[in-house]
Amino acid sequence: MASSNLSAKQKNILMDRLDSILYTGEESDILFKLRYKEDEEKMYGHKLLFQIASPVFRALLSGDWAEKSEVEIVDEEPLAFKIMMRYIYTDIVTLDTVETACSVYKLADKYDLQHLKTVCKDYLLSSTTIENAFYVLEFLELYDETELTKFAIQLVAENMNSVVRKTEFLNCSQKILLTIVNQNEINITEMGLFKSITRWASCNSRKTGNPIETYATSMREIVNNIRFLTMTPDKFVEVPGNSIFLSSDEQLNILINLVKPGHQPLLGRFCTLTQSRLPKGAVEKIFTWVTQDISTMWDGVWHNSPDFSFNDRLWTVDMYKIERKEIGVRLRVLYYEKITVNFILKVKSRVGPKFDYCYVEERYFFNENEPSTIIPWDVIHNPDNDYLKDNKLTIEVWLKLCVTSAEDRKKVKKRWTVNTVLKSPK
Repeated sequence: MASSNLSAKQKNILMDRLDSILYTGEESDILFKLRYKEDEEKMYGHKLLFQIASPVFRALLSGDWAEKSEVEIVDEEPLAFKIMMRYIYTDIVTLDTVETACSVYKLADKYDLQHLKTVCKDYLLSSTTIENAFYVLEFLELYDETELTKFAIQLVAENMNSVVRKTEFLNCSQKILLTIVNQNEINITEMGLFKSITRWASCNSRKTGNPIETYATSMREIVNNIRFLTMTPDKFVEVPGNSIFLSSDEQLNILINLVKPGHQPLLGRFCTLTQSRLPKGAVEKIFTWVTQDISTMWDGVWHNSPDFSFNDRLWTVDMYKIERKEIGVRLRVLYYEKITVNFILKVKSRVGPKFDYCYVEERYFFNENEPSTIIPWDVIHNPDNDYLKDNKLTIEVWLKLCVTSAEDRKKVKKRWTVNTVLKSPK
């Protein structure tokens, strides 16, 4: 007796036939008019297949749509709708971007296609990166996807030092910002985190036209989660102690607790934790180099810092200048070895509450392409930026040893993240 189960070959033949009638519209009994923005597309369908696949379509096609041969679908991306239709007909799902996966997920949720939702979720778990994590988080605010949300937040927290320099961070919602600040482990100092939320508030104040003072109230819960007690008194006075986010009484109260811990209780609901949230192996300052007077440097000639040691290797920082054009900075490991690094040059500009950054973040193989970056001459010599002291620059090198992916481990055994900071002397 022949088996009633379809073989793989038979299933493929069946899917090919269904795929064919989907795109030819043969024997269709419903027309979907897809209106999205200013465009309109048409897709022909078969009511029976939609009713079998989705309880929502079943209810619509036996109710409001029962007598209709045409249905208008508004504000759903046509590509996502086509992908959903192909899934309904053939069980095949083709996703190539995070944005498309989110659009298809939205339709799968709307029409109760649970397996399609799972496929989209799995794609997002494997394809969410630091470049698109905020897009995914903004999308997930509408849905209960704890695992995916946790993954994206963790990805942001692990890369927070570089994330805060991205436009996506400045454009994220206040709800996402609060979720980030609530993390118990985050790869940035509390001072860096406080400066970053100040930049976020300044940016959003400019975009909305609302005075920045309004954010001092609306962002209260975010500020309350900053671990001020991990800061030194002088650093606290320098930045949070002059911030609109803290009243003068609160500034004094926190400062007293920094100078004499436990002398008086913290006001309000400020975080009382004194442990750093930096993960093990987070970026640490390894080396500081005060350059010679840059006016005495020869144009186009590399000038070297003293050697310094990190992870049993010798390193050095080189700098050159081209008068009235640029300053170049690079980092070198002093013997041949292929190791991949992220190189970041952060230029801090102290202009009011703002902090401007000029940085490069790339992966390199040392001694093949040594990491380097260029600082424009007018940036260095702008007195408002306050970089030069006695016509000298102060350069800090920050390094961390990173865990690589399984694929990267096959190529190199270790990888370093390099963070070089051009420091204001004041």
